[in-house]
Amino acid sequence: MPQMSPINWLYLMFFFIILLMMTIILIYYLYMMMISEKKNSFIVNKYLNWKW
Repeated sequence: MPQMSPINWLYLMFFFIILLMMTIILIYYLYMMMISEKKNSFIVNKYLNWKW
Protein backbone atom coordinates (compact mmCIF):
# COMPACT_ATOMS: atom_id res chain seq x y z
CA MET A 1 0.00 0.00 0.00
CA PRO A 2 1.53 3.31 -1.07
CA GLN A 3 2.12 6.08 1.42
CA MET A 4 -0.29 8.97 1.07
CA SER A 5 0.07 12.56 2.20
CA PRO A 6 -2.34 13.94 4.84
CA ILE A 7 -3.99 16.22 2.26
CA ASN A 8 -4.84 13.25 0.06
CA TRP A 9 -6.28 11.41 3.05
CA LEU A 10 -8.38 14.46 3.90
CA TYR A 11 -9.77 14.69 0.38
CA LEU A 12 -10.44 10.96 0.35
CA MET A 13 -12.29 11.09 3.66
CA PHE A 14 -14.29 14.12 2.52
CA PHE A 15 -15.25 12.37 -0.72
CA PHE A 16 -16.32 9.20 1.08
CA ILE A 17 -18.38 11.14 3.62
CA ILE A 18 -20.22 13.01 0.85
CA LEU A 19 -20.81 9.75 -1.03
CA LEU A 20 -22.14 8.08 2.11
CA MET A 21 -24.46 10.99 2.88
CA MET A 22 -25.84 11.00 -0.67
CA THR A 23 -26.43 7.25 -0.53
CA ILE A 24 -28.23 7.54 2.82
CA ILE A 25 -30.42 10.38 1.51
CA LEU A 26 -31.28 8.40 -1.63
CA ILE A 27 -32.15 5.27 0.37
CA TYR A 28 -34.25 7.33 2.79
CA TYR A 29 -36.09 9.02 -0.10
CA LEU A 30 -36.83 5.68 -1.80
CA TYR A 31 -37.99 4.23 1.52
CA MET A 32 -40.36 7.16 2.02
CA MET A 33 -41.74 6.69 -1.48
CA MET A 34 -42.30 2.98 -0.83
CA ILE A 35 -44.13 3.68 2.43
CA SER A 36 -46.37 6.23 0.71
CA GLU A 37 -47.10 3.70 -2.06
CA LYS A 38 -48.01 0.91 0.36
CA LYS A 39 -50.06 2.64 3.03
CA ASN A 40 -51.35 6.18 3.01
CA SER A 41 -49.78 7.26 6.24
CA PHE A 42 -50.82 10.75 7.35
CA ILE A 43 -47.28 11.91 8.17
CA VAL A 44 -45.83 10.63 4.89
CA ASN A 45 -48.62 12.21 2.84
CA LYS A 46 -48.12 15.48 4.68
CA TYR A 47 -44.37 15.29 4.04
CA LEU A 48 -44.80 14.51 0.34
CA ASN A 49 -47.41 17.23 -0.15
CA TRP A 50 -45.13 19.72 1.55
CA LYS A 51 -42.13 18.60 -0.52
CA TRP A 52 -43.91 18.78 -3.87
